This record gives sequence, structure tokens and C-alpha cells, in this order.
Amino acid sequence: MYRHKGQEILNCHSLTLACLLSAGAVAVAGCGGGSSSSGGDGNGSGNGDTGVGDVSIDIELVSANEAGDSATGSQSVGANHASLSDAGAAGAMNAAGTLVAFNGGGVDYNADYSYEGFVRDMTEEDLGVEHVSLYPEDQPHDGFSGYSLRPALSGDGSTVAFYSSGFSSVDSIRSQIFVRNLEDQETAVASVVEGTGAAGAAGSRFPNLSDDGSLVVFESDADLIDGGTHDDEAGFPFPTQQIYLRDMVAQETIRVSRDADSPDEPGDGRSQMADISGNGDYVVFESRADNLVEDVSGDDMSIFLYDVKQEELTHLSVDAAGDALTGDARRPAISDSGDRVVFTGPGSMYLWERGEGTDLVLEESVTDPAISGDGRYVAYQDTSGGNGQIYRFDLDSRDEPVRITHAHDGSSPDADSEHPVISEDGSIIAFDSAAENLLGGAHDHGTGTDAYRAVITQE
Repeated sequence: MYRHKGQEILNCHSLTLACLLSAGAVAVAGCGGGSSSSGGDGNGSGNGDTGVGDVSIDIELVSANEAGDSATGSQSVGANHASLSDAGAAGAMNAAGTLVAFNGGGVDYNADYSYEGFVRDMTEEDLGVEHVSLYPEDQPHDGFSGYSLRPALSGDGSTVAFYSSGFSSVDSIRSQIFVRNLEDQETAVASVVEGTGAAGAAGSRFPNLSDDGSLVVFESDADLIDGGTHDDEAGFPFPTQQIYLRDMVAQETIRVSRDADSPDEPGDGRSQMADISGNGDYVVFESRADNLVEDVSGDDMSIFLYDVKQEELTHLSVDAAGDALTGDARRPAISDSGDRVVFTGPGSMYLWERGEGTDLVLEESVTDPAISGDGRYVAYQDTSGGNGQIYRFDLDSRDEPVRITHAHDGSSPDADSEHPVISEDGSIIAFDSAAENLLGGAHDHGTGTDAYRAVITQE
């Protein structure tokens, strides 16, 4: 387990940024545990240990206009809508890290509305931004009240999912899940009532896709098995949201958050923030329900793993003795194979590993963990030093985390960076940021945010 000491790690990073590269790239050396004067048990290049070694980090602007400046308005791979501060980034990048999905909009992308979904191909020399929040084929929203939020890409980059309202061709004023095939340019509604094809009677949100785009997991207030809505959550005048998995090929939907004794019945508490393994065999989510498995009280938010083939739920947020953690466990993320899951909880970040169980691996102020497809790296936001910063942590070596977000001159960014998403091999991290000094030159996006991509090269 790695622990860092708040400001000491920031001091260490600032001292080792001795070599500054151009165009937003900086060389970051691994440094010892504690500050430069502590002489602690270091694990970086300065003391001969293998550690994290030296890495070069090249930060690129994703949400750019034709001139290479920030696009008009606020652009984000995560939440940039006031009511969605806890929405995270979803799978806003393909496995290779070459395609980045973001939401926002404005005149730069030929979009008339504030919140639309876009995908940028970072391998193209030109801007290469595609408007993807369209339904059924190339139709944008019918009115200014429409929005599209939090797009997620499949690992192979063939498919994008988003949630949206405002399409008059959908018989619902509630937000629905849409899945768009980027090759044939066709979009389908995924949040439909099983057996009827009718859009859900209540809102659905926050989709994630399997690697081939055939499976989409999301949360919904609508009862997509029996129609109507779920019962209101205890103490709140809102339906108890549940997790659903839709097979876009077989056109079948199952409810993942199900009663252990009566699988046809939903969980009796809120279930949300689902992620799906790249192979589509496992779903993870957080829930306050107490009827999904035995011996879970429902007093705290817990993390569950659903085995799609075996139709079984497993409780992951437990201590070494197998007892439920005391305190909320949040924001699970799962590797492509489903063999590793990371999540936050009391103490900070936990790793569940198949055959090994759950272990506290990082004691920091971790928010929004995202795990690489191969299960080796985690990208996350840490706010302990002031402005939120993006770090990468190696789950195999457990070496000191590497700070990814640096200003173009090596100093600290002047505003928050958040909502990281990481490529399959951990070498590329996309995120959004309100900082104006990540890149050289004039870079003013007002009070909004921009989407960025950091390319990490081991020196």
C-alpha cells in the first residue's frame, strides 16, 4: 500500500521538473517518498531504484477549433452540466487512446446547442471532430431544450453511447440511452421496455459499453422489465434507480441490480454508476440496496460485481476478514478481463482482484478512479494539494503515483483538472480541465473547461 504525505509529494514533483520540453510536454522524474530534503525511502531515478523512472508527458488540446485554440463554450469528457457534478468521465476514449469523446458544443463544431456529444480522432492532421449525438441517423435535437451528455466509446471505437432528451421522434420527454454505430451512422434507443421497444417511462443515465459495442450498461429510474417506474426511494420522492444491461444485437435487456431471493424483483435501494468489462462478462456498480446479497445492511453504499454468464452478484467492498466496509464505497471501474476492480472507500482506493480479494492500495484523496484495460494502471483525481490534479498509479509495482497534469512551464495548473479516462495500456489519459496554463501561448476559455489528452512516454 502506498501513502503520500499531502503537500510533500507536490514539493517533490516541482523539484524534479528540471527539464522542460516545448509544446506542453514536460519530463517528469520519479522522486523519493517525502519531500526532497527528507531522504526517505525513495523509489525514483534519483536514488538508483527502478521506481517509476522518468516519463515524458505531452498534453494536447482535444476540444480545439480549426485554429488550434479552445473551442467556444465549455467542453468536457465528464460532467460539465451543473446538476451532474458526480457523473464522472465514463469510457470517453477508445482502447488505443486515439479517439476521445466529449460533450459540449458551440459554433466551432456546427452545433446549435450547449450540450452535444462529439468524437475527435487525434490521428487526423485536421480537426477531425464528429457530431455523434444524432438520432435516428443524422437528426440533431429539435429544440434548444434538448441536450446530450457524457458520451462513452467502445474499446474498438466503433460505437458511442450517450444519454439525451429533446428528440421528438422518441415518445418521451425523459432522458434516454442512445447507442450510435459510427460506421453505418445509425442510432438506436437502448433504454427500452423489454419486449415492447417503448422508451422507458423515466430517465436513464450514464452508459458504458463493452469493447465491441454490443453491450451497454446504464442506470434507470424506469422499470425496463415490467414497464412504468420503480418504487420511490425511501425518504426521497424519486424512483429507486436500477442497473440494466442491454444487448444491442440480441435486442434483450436484463436487470443487473436484482433481489438475491427473487431475481425478477429489483434491488430495494439506489444502484448507480455502472461499468462493464471490455469482454462484456462482468458489470460493477455501487448500491445502497440490502437485498442483492446476504449480510449487507444497506446503511452504506457498497460495490457489487455481476457475473453475466453465471447470473450471480458478489459483494466487493469488504475488509480482509470479508466484513462490509464501514462507510460508503463509490465509483467502481473494471478491467477488460473483469479480473480487477478499483473503487474508492474509507481510507481511499481499493483493489479487488479475482482470487486475491480486496485490498486497500492507496491512501490519498482519490476521486474518479479509471482503470486501464489491461488492469495495470489507475488514473484518478487528487484534490489534497489544492487544485484537483490527475495522477497515474501502477497497481503492479505500487510505486509512487505520477502527477500527469503540469503547466507548460512545469509549474502547477491554475485550476482543477478532473474526470480522467485511461487507455488500454495506460499510456494515454484524457481528462477535462479549467486550467489555462496547461499549454503554451494564450489559452483563455473563460469560466468553462476544455478536454485534453496526455500522452505518457517512458524515458
